Amino acid sequence: MEKNNRNYKDSVFTDLFYSDVNARNNLLSLYNALYGTFYTDPEIIQKLRLEDILFKNFKNDIAFLVGNRHFILGEHQSTLNPNMPLRFLMYIGREYESLITAEERYRKKLIYVPTPQFITFYNGEDDAPAETSMKLSDAYIQKDSRFSLELDVRVININTAKMHPLLEQCNVLKEYSLFIDTARKYKNEPDGLKKTVIECTNQGILTDYLNRKGKEVINMLLAEYDYEMDMRVQREEAKEELREEVIKEVHGQLFEKIQEQVREEVLNKLRQEVRTEVQDEVRDKLRQEVRSEVQDEVRDKLREEVRGEVQDEVRDKLREEMRGEVQDEVRDKLREEMRGENIKIAVDLLKNAGLTENTIKKQIAEKYAIPEKEVERYL
Repeated sequence: MEKNNRNYKDSVFTDLFYSDVNARNNLLSLYNALYGTFYTDPEIIQKLRLEDILFKNFKNDIAFLVGNRHFILGEHQSTLNPNMPLRFLMYIGREYESLITAEERYRKKLIYVPTPQFITFYNGEDDAPAETSMKLSDAYIQKDSRFSLELDVRVININTAKMHPLLEQCNVLKEYSLFIDTARKYKNEPDGLKKTVIECTNQGILTDYLNRKGKEVINMLLAEYDYEMDMRVQREEAKEELREEVIKEVHGQLFEKIQEQVREEVLNKLRQEVRTEVQDEVRDKLRQEVRSEVQDEVRDKLREEVRGEVQDEVRDKLREEMRGEVQDEVRDKLREEMRGENIKIAVDLLKNAGLTENTIKKQIAEKYAIPEKEVERYL
């Protein structure tokens, strides 16, 4: 493709409908097609485009006043932008500011202003309906039932394949769309733009315009393609950067979340293992200590009781006459006494070991096969 050797502010569309010597005629034809009028005098068209307000590269917009009654603001786009209502709002404010003096704004008498119309002419390669609209209220954060301010943008697809009726009603707009179709056909060929100009000139498409400004048109198209390529690359780079940031952020969040979950699981498992080990150690130690202490106490007590109760004479007589009965009674009584004492001792030992009352009740009840309620009298 040819290299651009000059900086052009206007696109072909803007030059055709705004900057060219025949722009007023073209605007009049466009206006008649848009609103079904039949004006013939191009002098009723007053061009009022603002310079360097929103854009620093291309002036893809057109703005003109018709008979001081209608104010048409239009923009040509190859990529649909949902912020067009907001941009048009900024445009119309500046336009009215330039039309009405500071003194007039403060007069008591009502100041009449031209009725604005906002139009986007779309001819991008992405699919879009023949006509749609964009509203400023779509961008409102708070969606109330009534809006104090609304701005409606008419979006017209001027690609020939969509066959919008406006193309048949405005010949210059139709020829522009056919010109763009031809440019796309030769886009990737050597000298494709020169071939586009030659073919369109031969087929009666924008013939006068291309005969006068063929080289300028080629440069304007090159500038448009460079701009579109630059914007496409920037969008792809922005998408990739956003993707990497999102992946990095999600990865970090997931890592922290999983790390915390694993940490909690490990801590819970360790707590359970340590608790079980400590309980087993405490039980074993208590069993050994209690067994030793109880054995000593029982042994001493039995010696004392047997010594007092069993006298030499009674022992001799009981051995002969009541050996069996006395032994049974003594055993039962000793068991009962020892059992109560053992429970009391065991309770005291477990208390000293720092166990809770519920734990003591469960262990004593299990060891001596008695209800937990009965253990409460020893606590």
